[in-house]
Amino acid sequence: KSKYAYMLKGMEKDWVTVPAQRRFASYNNLEGGTYTFLLKASNRDGIWSQEPTQITIIVTPPFWKTLWFAIALFLFVTLLTYLFIRYQMQRIILQKKQLEEKVQRRTQKIEDQKVILEQQATELIETNHQLENRQTQIEQQKEELETKNNEISKQRDELILLNERVNEINQLQL
Repeated sequence: KSKYAYMLKGMEKDWVTVPAQRRFASYNNLEGGTYTFLLKASNRDGIWSQEPTQITIIVTPPFWKTLWFAIALFLFVTLLTYLFIRYQMQRIILQKKQLEEKVQRRTQKIEDQKVILEQQATELIETNHQLENRQTQIEQQKEELETKNNEISKQRDELILLNERVNEINQLQL
C-alpha cells in the first residue's frame, strides 16, 4: 500500500504518516508567518521518495495582529490622549478665566462697598462733630440759663425781701 508523510516546518517535529486515501492535511490556528510544507510518498513496497516535495505557505495574520495595525492603534490612542489632555486644558483655562472674572466682580463690589462705607463714616464723623458742637452750644446755653436763673432767683429773693420790708413799712404806717 502507498502512504504519504507530511510535516509543516515550525509546527511539527515529526512526520505525520497517513494512508493514500487521505489526500489533505489540516492545520488550525496558525500564527501569521511563512511555513514550509514537506510531503513525501512511499510506493507499494514501502520505499519512501528521496527528496520531499516542498511548498512554501505564507499565512497572513489577522489585521489586528499586524504591525501597521499596532502602529495605527498606538497613533490613535496617542491622538485621543492628546485631544483629551487638550480638552481638559481648555476647560481648566476657561474655568480659570471665569473664576478670575468672578473674583474681579466680587473685588469690585467689595471696593464699591468700601467706598460707600468710607463715605458713610465721613458723614458720621461730620454728624458727630456737628452734634458735639450742638452739645457744646447747648451746654453753654445751659450754663447761661443757670447763671440767669441764679440771677433771677437772687433778684426774686431780693424782691421778696423788699416786698416784706415794704409790707412791714406799710404796716407800720397804718
